[in-house]
Amino acid sequence: MFLLLFLGFNAFANLEDLTQKLVTLRGDVEVLAQEIETLKKTQQSALDSLVIRQANLESDIQKESFRKKQMETRISEIKNEVSKKSVGDEELVSVINDALDELNHYLSLSLPFNLEKRNQEVAKIKSDLNAKLIAPHAAAAKLWSFMEDELRLSKENTLLRQTITINDQQMLASVAKLGAMYLYFKTDSGLYGLAQWKNSKWEYLVLEDEVDQKNISDLMNSMKQQVRIGYFVLPIPQIRKSL
Repeated sequence: MFLLLFLGFNAFANLEDLTQKLVTLRGDVEVLAQEIETLKKTQQSALDSLVIRQANLESDIQKESFRKKQMETRISEIKNEVSKKSVGDEELVSVINDALDELNHYLSLSLPFNLEKRNQEVAKIKSDLNAKLIAPHAAAAKLWSFMEDELRLSKENTLLRQTITINDQQMLASVAKLGAMYLYFKTDSGLYGLAQWKNSKWEYLVLEDEVDQKNISDLMNSMKQQVRIGYFVLPIPQIRKSL
């Protein structure tokens, strides 16, 4: 009788222990299931973000391509006007002034890369033309040469030093321009960021994320070493709604 009771107690204890293990395992399974679901949501969110970024990139590319075609068309129109023997100086001056006004608008929308110098070149053509310091045909030649330089600049990846404004403070910075679409900077004080179109103007956005900072640093180091082609993971500014 004692032996049977002892065996029965051991069986009950083993069953209770097994039940507790099953409860623990069930809890572990539920935790894992929750972690898997969270991971799925995180991956889906990351995928959705990549899809949005891809769409934004494609939209930016289309807009810049359209602007380039507009400039190429304008260059051809100016050349045609200049080549016409029947066009008088007054009419040509009017055509050039209209084109210069359009160019000023283009520059106001283009990346703030060496912008002060580019604006000064356009202003000088206009002032010299209207002050009759240069002939209309000479002004036209300067104009389309500048516009062709702008087209070339829009295709280049370039690194230079320039002054930028952050929170109303001017700072000297290294600036990396990628085509006509993106501009990244590193100030001498160690701030990293990008140029972003906001409230109908360009602003310099400081990036605090260390990964973004390292990626921008890697890009600039590669450009300093004349490595113009490579794989870079870079932060993308908010898309411009209109041009």
